[in-house]
Amino acid sequence: MEKFSVKKPFTVLVGLIMVIALGLVSVTRITSDLLPAFSLPYLMVIAPYPGASPERVASTVTQPMENALGTINGVKNVLSNSYENYGLVQLEFESETNMDSAMVKVSSAIDQLSGSLPDAAGTPTIMEISMDMLATMYVAVSHEGYDIYELSDFVRRDIVPALERQDGVASVTTVGLVEKSVQVELNQKKIDELNTRILEETDGTLAKARDQLDRAEEAVRRIRKLLDEQEDSFGETLSGAVFGQVDGAAVQATNALIDQANQVIDRINALNEAAAALYNEAVNAPAPELSAPDAATLEAAAAQLAAQAGTTPDAAALEAARQQLEQ
Repeated sequence: MEKFSVKKPFTVLVGLIMVIALGLVSVTRITSDLLPAFSLPYLMVIAPYPGASPERVASTVTQPMENALGTINGVKNVLSNSYENYGLVQLEFESETNMDSAMVKVSSAIDQLSGSLPDAAGTPTIMEISMDMLATMYVAVSHEGYDIYELSDFVRRDIVPALERQDGVASVTTVGLVEKSVQVELNQKKIDELNTRILEETDGTLAKARDQLDRAEEAVRRIRKLLDEQEDSFGETLSGAVFGQVDGAAVQATNALIDQANQVIDRINALNEAAAALYNEAVNAPAPELSAPDAATLEAAAAQLAAQAGTTPDAAALEAARQQLEQ
């Protein structure tokens, strides 16, 4: 190397000048970046499931997503974790994988899987892991004369809004701030005493209510029994009254028929007596020389017989009078 530098000094000078020039260009043109942009072959899928236990999340959400996403082309490893209320699936791709294309494939697989997830589960979210997710600056804040509570209020009120207004700041996260809180501790002994007293009063009230209910049921049973007895007696009274009225009407009708029959018999007896009297008079009296009775005589005799019998003269009475007169 020394011989070459001595023999060709011009070539060595030109090379040195080129190195210096490249250094100057690098210093003036190349910008420094504490966190250069590069793509990490990782994707995360987060599926919320409110109110579900880790076991249920693992069986109904995490395992189906792991099975569906593990078959995507380019996936190297699949890591899943199940927590209370949500499940997490982390996908690692090959280093040469196009992450934009991988994002589309994962989104399609999630859309196809959404129909088989529980109804209470939320829509899975796809998140790409990159260096932009890491914090690029950590800032410590102190203020003379402020205690921890005043310093926390100062950071939330002044520092955080000022940093969020800066260009290129995506988010600001605070750590170590203190919030005032009130902690209430209850006296367990007094709580137990209060619970015991409430239970005793409740039991007493329930016992009184049960006694009242039993008395009410007994009264209802007595009233129901009395109603049944009154219903039975009312039925007997009603039927007796009905049958009594029917019997009375039948007796009255029978008596009326008997009376009418007796009246007919009496009239018949009177006719018989009148006829016998006329017969006796005709037998005992001397037989006069009489001619055949005329119509006037017959009518008078029939009228007399009818008057004695209490009836009106008819053809039968006229014929009976004719026979008696002829005798």
